[in-house]
Amino acid sequence: MRNTTYSYDMKEVLQDRINNAKVFSEGNVFLEKTLLKLWDEGYSTTACCAGHPVEENENYYYPNDPNISLRYNEDNYEDIVRLLSSVDLNNLKDVSVASNKVLHLTGVKNKTNEFFNDLNKKFDEYEERVDALIKSTLEASTEQNTRYDVNITFKNGTLDDISLTTDNQQFISKLVDIYEYDTYEYDGKTYYTFKFKDLGFLRNLGFLEDRVIS
Repeated sequence: MRNTTYSYDMKEVLQDRINNAKVFSEGNVFLEKTLLKLWDEGYSTTACCAGHPVEENENYYYPNDPNISLRYNEDNYEDIVRLLSSVDLNNLKDVSVASNKVLHLTGVKNKTNEFFNDLNKKFDEYEERVDALIKSTLEASTEQNTRYDVNITFKNGTLDDISLTTDNQQFISKLVDIYEYDTYEYDGKTYYTFKFKDLGFLRNLGFLEDRVIS
């Protein structure tokens, strides 16, 4: 089952939470339970997908893998840290932390049910590195009209790739002579995507002098 319904109004979604969870979950009972659990605990979701086979002529950002997106802010980011810290890295493919305060999680396709089941657990873990990553984007997002997205890819349970996308000229000037990068144009702005090997690059952005990143 493919769901093409979407809503940006969580109040509207929660008025019919049982039915909406069933529709949005595309027939995956693990995603359905995950949505209900997250909503019951006060999380706001912005998108989700149960994962599906390759289909031609579709324009989806993550067309093939299970994923879910949640909003975070200064008040609930510690809860988001615990949520992300509780996901088994073997079930996780990709994490995107954006300065528009959206956390996007993508699971491994052949571990779809395990990925969503992780999000149904009690969130007891709290990793300082996850804390530092999310905190840095909250601070970076205080600059108006600046995009600052960190994307982390995992492979077989270990860190595989890290990239930063931004149009912030201050960040760009610090990083352009040090790291490999790609550029693209969007809405009259030039965006740079830098490639990294570890989270140590965050120190170069001036936000994390008092935090330990390894």
